[in-house]
Amino acid sequence: MFEAEFLTLLVAYVLLQVSTSHLEDLKYDDNGTRDHLWQFVRAPGGWFKIGNLNSGLLLGVQGASTANSAVLQQYEDNGTSDHLWRVVSQGKGLFLLKNKNSGLFAGMDGMSTANSANIVQFEDNGTKDHLWSILPAVPAS
Repeated sequence: MFEAEFLTLLVAYVLLQVSTSHLEDLKYDDNGTRDHLWQFVRAPGGWFKIGNLNSGLLLGVQGASTANSAVLQQYEDNGTSDHLWRVVSQGKGLFLLKNKNSGLFAGMDGMSTANSANIVQFEDNGTKDHLWSILPAVPAS
């Protein structure tokens, strides 16, 4: 369904933005830049690798942590399971992003709605910060 399509991830109407490979993933208002575009690539067993169009790096968990509140980051594909994600439909066009390594879900640190808030993994506690919209996007030249 998502294979080879560039997609924009939105949470609470704010886009996921990545600054560098060594910094945390940050959410940020949509400003039309390529660092807001992600590609979902199928991996075995119904999992996806989520790659950033701008950097070519994958969405993963810092240090392959399995702890709540571990920060998400972009990192080169080194074959670890913290780079694998399951897209879980919640209906009405909303999805959870579940990490294979930890079994935890992508969400906003402290349920923040502010620009530059960290994106972390956390157990599914039913909060809205875990819900993502996945929208087709066309990369600008």
